[in-house]
Amino acid sequence: MAAEVKIGRNATFKIESTTVLYLNKITLDDTSDPIIGEVFGDSNQKVFGLGTRKVSGSISGFLAVDDTTGQDVMYAAYVAGTTVSGARVYIDDTLYWAPTGSDIQDGFWITSWSQDFDQTATTPVPLTIAFTIGGDWARSDE
Repeated sequence: MAAEVKIGRNATFKIESTTVLYLNKITLDDTSDPIIGEVFGDSNQKVFGLGTRKVSGSISGFLAVDDTTGQDVMYAAYVAGTTVSGARVYIDDTLYWAPTGSDIQDGFWITSWSQDFDQTATTPVPLTIAFTIGGDWARSDE
């Protein structure tokens, strides 16, 4: 059976169960660094496996007009350099990426904030943030 393709039609950023941002673009970078070693006499390095996986990326969309508390929580965490507790990046209605660790460095770290303001706009305010998920994390279907 072929895997179901996740297309992001209902992508959102949530804090706990509250939608804060309706997403129109998601970039996720899930990487692992190779574990490299050299044995005496070898002319080439050898890869012995992969190290810890890490997730970073950016999300863009429009702020939910019915939730200003979540917006305040996100911005305060960004300014203070702390994590956003309960953050989840939903690819669709059920599949999401989220931090799961309990160490101080674990969590959803906002690394940049770009917001557009237009006093004549009649649409919700657009926002783009870059993020890193520190420590342990999981995708909801893993």
